[in-house]
Amino acid sequence: MKKTIFYFMTLLLLPKMHATVIWQGTNVVDVINENILITSNCKLTNNITEIHATECDVTVEITKDALIEAQQNAQYIYVEAVWPYSVTFKVHHDLEFRGVENQPTEDLQIYVYGNGAIRWEIDEDSKLKFNSTSSSGGVKLWISYDNNFPIHIFKVSRQHQITFGKRCSIGYSIEGNCGTTALETFIEADDANTDMPYIIMDETSQFAVKLIAVG
Repeated sequence: MKKTIFYFMTLLLLPKMHATVIWQGTNVVDVINENILITSNCKLTNNITEIHATECDVTVEITKDALIEAQQNAQYIYVEAVWPYSVTFKVHHDLEFRGVENQPTEDLQIYVYGNGAIRWEIDEDSKLKFNSTSSSGGVKLWISYDNNFPIHIFKVSRQHQITFGKRCSIGYSIEGNCGTTALETFIEADDANTDMPYIIMDETSQFAVKLIAVG
């Protein structure tokens, strides 16, 4: 009996083994407590695509330069991390998010929330782009407050590794009791220039990241 109990307790203490979900083309599915490997450009097909780290850490990696692009109006990516877990985007190659092509008013909306950590770790030779073309919608990155704020970290090694293009922004979204946005404040890249003050994104290293306008 004691051996049986010991064996059961050992299984409980083993690290959680979770699979890796492949994102490529239009195969972009919701992910809960599993890692993601992005192997090519991705076109969002669902109105909402979700990534959740509620029982273990989740890592998102890319094998080559990749674009994640909205295909229709009102498309969202929700990223949730529940303490003590995190969602970490390991940007080993250029990673770009973009709104709907030929619909410049239709932005891709990214909401990060929870009380865990959302990390973007960008290699020295790589870039993270929240972008638009002259004819596409932009990207809105919202750090969302709903009883808790996530710990949101950009980890970079040099300036200009993070780009917010035209019609793109980063800001805070405060959710109301009815689930609608009560307050949104943001920094628009359209208003940015090379003299814009640095913004501290990583409190650990105190590295300053500048928002730069593109196009």
